[in-house]
Amino acid sequence: MEHSAHARTHCPSCLDGVHAVDPHAPDDSACLGKTIVIAIAPSRSGGWNLIHRCTACDELRAHPVREDDNRYILIRTAIGPMSNPPFPLDMLDRP
Repeated sequence: MEHSAHARTHCPSCLDGVHAVDPHAPDDSACLGKTIVIAIAPSRSGGWNLIHRCTACDELRAHPVREDDNRYILIRTAIGPMSNPPFPLDMLDRP
């Protein structure tokens, strides 16, 4: 897992967060909605990112996985698409 010097953006227990303004991005707006983790993706630096979706405005953001993040939720999020694919599995047999 990646450890970053950036400020924490989510709870290490539930991985939820709050959609807030990035002080370095003046065009960003804060709706202060709850953010939920919807996926895990590799980062360009070789670590992993949590993909959060704001429940108020639907904005997506990537935040680094932290050493103390709940491993059970990380694994459950990572394997979710494999256990519930976005297409019928019988389509794999079709040419």
